[in-house]
Amino acid sequence: LRTIKLLPAHMKDNATRAMANTIKGTGLRLWSMRHISMAFRGLTAFEDNPSTHQLLDQLTLRLSACAERIDEQAVGNILYGIQNLDDSEAVRKLFQALLNALDYRHNGSSSASSSTPYVASLPTRLDLKAVEIANACYGFKSTNRVSKEANELMMVLAGLINASSF
Repeated sequence: LRTIKLLPAHMKDNATRAMANTIKGTGLRLWSMRHISMAFRGLTAFEDNPSTHQLLDQLTLRLSACAERIDEQAVGNILYGIQNLDDSEAVRKLFQALLNALDYRHNGSSSASSSTPYVASLPTRLDLKAVEIANACYGFKSTNRVSKEANELMMVLAGLINASSF
């Protein structure tokens, strides 16, 4: 995916659409979490446009269908990959898919007994290392991530970072 940068500008859009269509033709459950996260990481080479959103939608479907548990490296890779993408419906769907993969359930209460209420509502805890935290944060470098899904994911990440042993 990263080699897309080498293509002339007039070919990038067609190549991106072709990749999205190729991925669409593969089975949803054939992708491992490692392959999914590496494909997301490769999105750093793509421009923010409708073709890239189409590709993002296909990768998000694979993330949602993956039977493997999401791990720390996948969280970092996925968010790192979207650093050049602005807020869009495709990005919001990805954030919701990540929240689902993390098995996050917002219980609506602000638990005063826990210093990390968002981690308390995560059945699966992750121990993020410094590189994974940096990669995940880099994905939020776009200043216009203000959706409900982005805010919830940032709060979950903050809780995971607070609970990590790095």
